[in-house]
Amino acid sequence: MDSRTDNDSRDDLQREDALMQRLFAVSGRRGAPDAAALQRAEEALRRGPAPIVQRRKRKRTLMTLSIAASVLAAVGLGLIYANQQPAVTNTESIARLVKSVGPVEVIGGTAATPNAIRSGRVLLTGATGRASLRYRGADVRLDVATTVRFDPTKLVLERGALYIDTGDTRLAGEPPVLVETRFGMLGHTGTQFMARLDTDRLTVAVREGTVFVKSGGSRRDMSAQAHAASFAEVDASGDIQVHEAAPYGGMWSWVPEVSPGFTAEGKSVDTYLGWLGREYGYAVEYDNPISESLAKSVLLHGDLSGLAVADAIVAVSATTQLAVNLDAVGVIRVSLERDHDADPRHDGQQ
Repeated sequence: MDSRTDNDSRDDLQREDALMQRLFAVSGRRGAPDAAALQRAEEALRRGPAPIVQRRKRKRTLMTLSIAASVLAAVGLGLIYANQQPAVTNTESIARLVKSVGPVEVIGGTAATPNAIRSGRVLLTGATGRASLRYRGADVRLDVATTVRFDPTKLVLERGALYIDTGDTRLAGEPPVLVETRFGMLGHTGTQFMARLDTDRLTVAVREGTVFVKSGGSRRDMSAQAHAASFAEVDASGDIQVHEAAPYGGMWSWVPEVSPGFTAEGKSVDTYLGWLGREYGYAVEYDNPISESLAKSVLLHGDLSGLAVADAIVAVSATTQLAVNLDAVGVIRVSLERDHDADPRHDGQQ
């Protein structure tokens, strides 16, 4: 064999090595076969084209067919190996049950992790049951007689009602919360919204941010306004009707019943009132920068959990220099207590 033939053979072997690397990459990033299997496959591949390399000038077509057959054989080996590997199961929890009131059950849960909810699980609340959970960083609550299935990328509302508060901001890369119903799909842009599924319609309401509703070929985007919520009704035909409603009470009245709660001890008045307003759908307004600054600097002490809104407001007013009131249009108004006498010796005097 002359030097030119030797060079041709070395070039062919280099091409074969590169081909081998591509062949075993076809099956994806899976665990590699054992060393013996790799060696057998490589030897089989090399044996196929080896005699043809020496006669490449005379039988180029036969060489091409032989390499093609070897490629198919190697790919087949990779596929057989891939099919023999056990399926990967996602065992990470995608939601966590935070609080429950009354009968609540997670179908498919385990005794070891009763509060962890994985993809494919179903959460049911009874006729007097409600639940609060964390899902994709959002506060999600379920009303009585509600069934929700947790799919990998969405919540499936099968009956009842759920409320979702995604917070003021979403973390970078965090996907939106999507809810699927038999009447259509809905999602959000940093918001507080609710969905209720009845026999003949779907009701979607938003009191902060924006939510979209897709039904059939129609899509409606709704944004909450100051002191007003928007809600849509979707019927079986896919027709979407949008209306306006109050952001508190009414359809929202059940939401605080299953609140995860708030620890007021050591928190500022401003932080507590902000939580109270978000929980019930109230706006918080200060009459001037001085009262706002005072509310941010004064810390609360004691336990305010479990108090009705009216009682909580009385407690804050009684222990600070702030006058706090809830008006008829759902606004918590905060001002300085103008009748406060800074001289403690005058307390109790007429």
